[in-house]
Amino acid sequence: MAFTAIFAGILRVHSLSTSILENIPNLKCSQSSTHIFTVHDFALDINGSSLDLRKDEEEIMQYLVSPAPESLFVLQKSLNRLNCNDIADDASGLIHDLESLVTYLVKPAYTCVLLRNEMNEKEHWKIKMIPKNNSIAPLTFIDGNRSESIDMKNMTLSEELYHFTSTKDLAKLALSTVTENPIQDALIIDKKLQNIERQTIKRLSLTLGTDLRGFSAADAAYCFALSGITNEAIYNALLSISYHELKRTCHRKSSFKQKDILHMIEKFGACNIHSCIQQKLYKLASDCLIEKAFDRNNPLIDDLRRDDYSRLLYMDRSRLWLFRHSIRQLKVKPDDFSKDHFQTEINWNDHFTDISKPLVVDVGCGLGVSILNLASANTHEHSLELNVDWSRCNFLGADLNLSLLRYPQGLLNRMNEDLKGRVCFLHQPATCLLKELQSYPGPTELIMIQYPSPYSLLESDSNIETQTWKKGNTQLSPKQSGGFMVSNELMTLASHLMNTNDRSRLLIQTKCEDVAIAIKNMAMDTGLFHPVPFQNYVHDIEHFYSTQANRRPKRVEDWLDLNASQNIERAQGFIWSSSNVLPREGFSETEIHADFEKIVCHRLLLRSNK
Repeated sequence: MAFTAIFAGILRVHSLSTSILENIPNLKCSQSSTHIFTVHDFALDINGSSLDLRKDEEEIMQYLVSPAPESLFVLQKSLNRLNCNDIADDASGLIHDLESLVTYLVKPAYTCVLLRNEMNEKEHWKIKMIPKNNSIAPLTFIDGNRSESIDMKNMTLSEELYHFTSTKDLAKLALSTVTENPIQDALIIDKKLQNIERQTIKRLSLTLGTDLRGFSAADAAYCFALSGITNEAIYNALLSISYHELKRTCHRKSSFKQKDILHMIEKFGACNIHSCIQQKLYKLASDCLIEKAFDRNNPLIDDLRRDDYSRLLYMDRSRLWLFRHSIRQLKVKPDDFSKDHFQTEINWNDHFTDISKPLVVDVGCGLGVSILNLASANTHEHSLELNVDWSRCNFLGADLNLSLLRYPQGLLNRMNEDLKGRVCFLHQPATCLLKELQSYPGPTELIMIQYPSPYSLLESDSNIETQTWKKGNTQLSPKQSGGFMVSNELMTLASHLMNTNDRSRLLIQTKCEDVAIAIKNMAMDTGLFHPVPFQNYVHDIEHFYSTQANRRPKRVEDWLDLNASQNIERAQGFIWSSSNVLPREGFSETEIHADFEKIVCHRLLLRSNK
């Protein structure tokens, strides 16, 4: 290995080190207290002899995993910090820092011995490598003054979570903390997330991303975003790691295939990060995609090369990742919470800068993608029947599942102040929300009920065991049990909100034909609504299924079988739209998935009777 190649590798990782530490302000002090790595002052004790990098770089590198220069730099950085500690016995977590690095930076066939020599004022600690013995730990400790092992029981070692948990695993831990129990007290979750955030910052400062290869940094960022983590330093550090990793390996045919690069930018797109590092990464990704024979005329290339990346959350494939996450989450019911759990008598001035603006409401917003995108969209696009100027509206999303709301709330906290003053997310059940909205001073422009979790086709829980072939999703409640979000009460409350504004509409969207018919009938039964006819409407639902999706959905088949003896109503005619009602930028993650999979969606628009 040529010295110039090693030196280039060291410069690369030193650049990454500077970039990461610049993005973690509370760690800058520790950076200044360590020796800045240079070729001239480096010496690593291997097999008992001190080696000079210029002469023995190949021998040094043979013990470290690839890319060896990066491994070398990170180990030396940790050893320097240890040597800067005045009293060896107070080294505490610094020894665990080094031990954590050794477990994955030193090749499995070797173990690292940490030597203490208090006779050397500049270097109390040195390390050497020896062949691994099954009885020897990855890092062992020797007192060089007495030529004996150090009794670690006499040393106060502060082992923390980041010492034995990789950055990616910390991100997964954050996500599982949020999702494993969606009804857990929010304050308890917040406290756990704060600790994980601190541990992640320490881990990134220690490893400089050397434990994140391939597109792992993007995976970690995506998990942190879903968890609601808002620390910009973490996201910028992960962007820096991805940029250097892509730059280091993209030219190799076996590294970063097209799908890997796409996955990386899609997941960072879902994180909705805005920084100069992001711009560098996306432009590099576009060059790498073209180099790997990606169609240079694909609109994605232009999106990646633009200077404004605020629209990348609109990327269809980013929203597909969000859909995959959302469908795996546990269903939550209002009965899971106490009656006094939800906020009442909301002060709207706490949530909106101008409370006189028309309000767009997404009831059961899930991950809040539709609300965020409509609020930030620079478009007046809409269907002929839905005339909404999104730029003049406030936006409110509400959901019963707090673990889902952490994602949009985290994104909103990292967005500009204008959006923060126009967008709000509340943890509220549907009926409670609409009751509270009666006090909103401005007009209600649009209420959206988009793809609510359907009810079970079974009439009661007692039929579940006897009709197993119709079970489907066992989390779904029977229609009459109260587990379905839409009710006659909800429809009545919606009508009262809409009475004060001639422009107000209620938009219903669902993938289930029986659910669409049920909601329409609930609205009509109240006598408070009338449907808006569409110019582009479904003439024949069976023909629509055959041309749009090639077949009926399984749920429709079951629904028709259960009602074979009845002349049931179908979702066809002037009141059922055959095309999208919202602009594509405002599609929820569920609607994007339906579009990709050619799943028929049923769309109904209602106005309130005066």
